Amino acid sequence: MKACSPITITELENFLGLSILMGHVQKRDRQSYWSTDLLLHTPIFGQIMSRDRYIHIMRNLHFHDNKEIVSHPLVIIKPVIEHVQSKFSAALTPGKNVCIDESLLLWKGRLRFKQYIPLKRNRFDINLFMIVDCWTGFVLGFVVYTGADSDYQKFALSVTGVIVAHFLQPYFHKGHVVYIDNWYTSSILAEFLHDRDTGMCGTVKANRKGMLKLERKLVRGEVQVSHNDVWMAVRWEDKRSVRMLTTVHEHEFCRTGKKII
Repeated sequence: MKACSPITITELENFLGLSILMGHVQKRDRQSYWSTDLLLHTPIFGQIMSRDRYIHIMRNLHFHDNKEIVSHPLVIIKPVIEHVQSKFSAALTPGKNVCIDESLLLWKGRLRFKQYIPLKRNRFDINLFMIVDCWTGFVLGFVVYTGADSDYQKFALSVTGVIVAHFLQPYFHKGHVVYIDNWYTSSILAEFLHDRDTGMCGTVKANRKGMLKLERKLVRGEVQVSHNDVWMAVRWEDKRSVRMLTTVHEHEFCRTGKKII
């Protein structure tokens, strides 16, 4: 590697700006952003930074002291992730309702913790778990899934329940309600959150541990309900059975204006 001058704050800002711009001005490959071909030429890239300087920064940029031996897969960018996390959580006080779900980041390179999901359009991805304020859509926090060494606090719950508890820990005993899908929802999680003054509502799998049986034969539009002192399980028959588990709703329905065909 050729000797190169140290990076300055201005260069780092320019590097990040060009990287963001590449998401808006899409080209065949990275080299094409500095192409002088009249059909491909985008002069702003060459005016801000040379191609070789950009590639040199991209290959060597990291935010960890190499003298410290750490085996975490995100070690070179972990300080940045933690800084962004703190800014997200401090930027907004969420409303009553929050949502937790996963988001997939397209990744085609070599990476130990990338996910292969054959049913998705982009089959190779980096998996992110996020908590979002329902009213504004603002991301309050996120976790990059790296396997067993993912950065979330451990609780006496299943892996999916631990993710929910990790995100909601700063909001316990404040009356929030979390909406989740059937990958996270369980009766055990519902009772765990209820003990911490936090509501939960979500679709649920029929074979979840602790779930009451709702197996009576129903026709389309019929509802079957079961409950205990903490949560209520609802099975509604549409084109297929839809099962919900909630600690914050009563057994009632309202019109949506949609017609059943």
